[in-house]
Amino acid sequence: MTIPDKQSGIVLVTILLLITMLSLLVLTQMQGVFLDYKAINQLAEMHQVLFQLEKSAKKWVTTPPRECVIQARDVNAVVRLLQNRQGCISTQEKQQFYYLVEDLGLFPCVQTVVEKVSFSTHHWRISILSVNQHAAVLQWRVAKRAPAAACEHNEPIFIQAGLVSWRHLKAQKN
Repeated sequence: MTIPDKQSGIVLVTILLLITMLSLLVLTQMQGVFLDYKAINQLAEMHQVLFQLEKSAKKWVTTPPRECVIQARDVNAVVRLLQNRQGCISTQEKQQFYYLVEDLGLFPCVQTVVEKVSFSTHHWRISILSVNQHAAVLQWRVAKRAPAAACEHNEPIFIQAGLVSWRHLKAQKN
């Protein structure tokens, strides 16, 4: 039995449409896979930048360089200073950072206890800007033990010395 010419043309067109649709579906799925792959790579790069920021911050928590210590300012003003390339420069693993360390001062009513003895705390804020295609800002607030001072206005609040708070921001491009 043979297929008439009109029917064979319809069958051919139908098969071509089916193959075209399947090809488009495969291409769409491939595009989705490549976009996922790109997103995963960007996320891994951003995590790497965050780890480098943390490593640098740990170094400056213990011994902040005196030339990079400034008095307390608005938290966002410091970020703007760093974005304008004002601050100290550090390079680590081919990555460049701008950073500032703020002396937030003594907090008599924010205390820490060491071996059943209360101490006041001295607070510092470390702000670091990474300079690369995934520019980011990391800010740490650190409390260190200080000699006890009288807490006159409020009841003392007890905390653990060390890292008190942090924030990680994607930096705005200038």
